[in-house]
Amino acid sequence: MFSKILLDWFDEHRRDLPWRNTDDPYKIWVSEVILQQTRVVQGLSYYHNFIANFPTVSALAEADESQVLKVWQGLGYYSRARNMHAAAQSVVRDHGGTFPSDYDSIRRLKGVGDYTAAAIASFAFNLPYPTVDGNVLRFTARYKGLFDNIATAATRKKVTAICQEWMPAEHAGTFNQAMMEMGAIQCVPTNPDCEQCPFAPTCYAALHHCTDTLPVKEKTTKVKDRYFHYLIYLKDNQEPITTSGRGCTNFLLWKPKATVSTLTNFCRKTESVLWQPRKLHSKRITFCHTSGSISPSTSSVRKNCRNQQKTSK
Repeated sequence: MFSKILLDWFDEHRRDLPWRNTDDPYKIWVSEVILQQTRVVQGLSYYHNFIANFPTVSALAEADESQVLKVWQGLGYYSRARNMHAAAQSVVRDHGGTFPSDYDSIRRLKGVGDYTAAAIASFAFNLPYPTVDGNVLRFTARYKGLFDNIATAATRKKVTAICQEWMPAEHAGTFNQAMMEMGAIQCVPTNPDCEQCPFAPTCYAALHHCTDTLPVKEKTTKVKDRYFHYLIYLKDNQEPITTSGRGCTNFLLWKPKATVSTLTNFCRKTESVLWQPRKLHSKRITFCHTSGSISPSTSSVRKNCRNQQKTSK
């Protein structure tokens, strides 16, 4: 029932886009890569220009990288163009110039991720692999009442499983395009027109008036570990040496840790120390995006610290 309502809606409201009027996997691939970081309206002219310059995967493979980058100019993220060029050469070299027709082979092409592989496999070959992009995540979360963070891999996996259940095997490609279109032009991020949506009678967000709170999207920032090692010089192995009211301290930055041997080697580069480092207790602190370990160590000196030295690795 869900898929029938969706496909009927799509048949009436679908936008006429050039990559929807072909089952050529190469052209579908080009469109998907362009649209990764570009809106449809802006991407149309770039798509037509790219296909005009490189009408086939073999033409792209035979071109110089400089030519490809020149045609790509204006789209940004040039690694996408370089990956496409390398992938096209792989298609020619490993597949005789024929674009692979199974998901795993498509997925192995350079620069092709899960979403792009699913899009090519379903749009060109009608293979039942759900395409889960931001539009699909938003629409599914609202319809099903999912309050999981859509920025996580776990939620994406859950939505993929839901779409797999909804997907009619005989219309896999059309279903995927319809899901994406629903999120792009109907179930939009802000102020969706639920009164005109065919799913309003069964949609959780519409029934509970919470389209403004769904989907839940919390950015997950990878915490970077940093290690700070401070070498404090002691006079007569007792009091810290100070110069103009400031401690004479060397700050060292190492990735994992500084061993006594590492500190000793560092001390030998400084004339003022006796090369007797002693590690103290470490302290771990956490900021928004950084987890830091502060490790102080002391070293005796035989004369005043004259040169404050700062090093990092």
